[in-house]
Amino acid sequence: MNGPIRKMVANGSFNCTNRRRTSVDSRAHRRLPRTPRRCTRQGKTDPSFAGSKLRDQGFGIARTANGNFAIVALGAGIMRVAAIEWDQPEVDRNTPMTLDELQQALRRVIGTELPMSEPRWMTRATDNSRQAERYRKGRVLLAGDAAHVHFAYGGMGLQTGVQDAGNLGWKLAAEILGWAPPGLLDTYETERRPVGKRVLMATRAATALARPGEHVTALRELMGELLKQEQVYRAIIEMLTSVDVHYAMDAAGSNRHHLLGHWAPDLRLGTASGETRVARLMHGGRAVLLDLAGRTALCDIASDWIDRVDVRSAGWEDQSAPADAFLIRPDGYIAWVAPAQDSDGGAERQLRCALTTWFGPASALRRKAA
Repeated sequence: MNGPIRKMVANGSFNCTNRRRTSVDSRAHRRLPRTPRRCTRQGKTDPSFAGSKLRDQGFGIARTANGNFAIVALGAGIMRVAAIEWDQPEVDRNTPMTLDELQQALRRVIGTELPMSEPRWMTRATDNSRQAERYRKGRVLLAGDAAHVHFAYGGMGLQTGVQDAGNLGWKLAAEILGWAPPGLLDTYETERRPVGKRVLMATRAATALARPGEHVTALRELMGELLKQEQVYRAIIEMLTSVDVHYAMDAAGSNRHHLLGHWAPDLRLGTASGETRVARLMHGGRAVLLDLAGRTALCDIASDWIDRVDVRSAGWEDQSAPADAFLIRPDGYIAWVAPAQDSDGGAERQLRCALTTWFGPASALRRKAA
């Protein structure tokens, strides 16, 4: 990108052409230096507030010849308005943003007036995509916006930060409680930094596709054609939702299963106490060995880690199970998959290896599995 992109945020109230005056709620944004101008404003209004030109575009996000414009309902009559511009002169971020600056940006992007008044809070932000070189250095660990910042296109920042916390949280707990195997905390950076790097790639690509210009229009049309293909559409959706995140896991000597290292599917399960789902089994924030094939020997082995791992037996309600058993980490990712019923005890050895790798040595504490 050749020119700066700036994001401006304003909260307050504004007068519309229908003379309705309304208040808005508060929303915080990080202020970043340099590079699409995005002007964001929230208020309560009527869709006719900016005249026929804007009304005809409807609500949502629109790409114009000069930038991007968005007007989105946030509920309870609250509207969010945003204007994004490329290749604008740099502005000192320490200089307070004015209402006139916001109005001029909107006028350039949508080509019509948007009367506003009484702003309560205004700021600018930019597409300043950055990532920390390290997520861990000794006792210092970075997660969320401290580890990676990027433009908001795609809405990937929140879920990425939450998954950072989910990945790091149980590993920190293991260190504090004294059962973490060697190197467990180092796997946080190994697993999560590549995810953050890919998020920056995706948001930069989305920002490039939002730019004005005929060449970008052609590229958007091509992307539109590609997205008609189910495989491409699914790949993009899974990337935006982080469903495609995959961690490298040791198969413990078994053939690699396609679910190994992926988020555990939320299967509908039948148990002795009634119907449940995989997600509900994870509510305790602990690892889970899920036995779907009556493999009592596997459950017995996992009971040696009962202070760290919940053991559950269930049947899959929909059809045949995708595997005999899963070892699911506290963050919801599959650390081991049982192969089909074997006769040489291979699954038992592999399970012990996976349990030791992720949850340390077996405990002297052992009680009947739940």
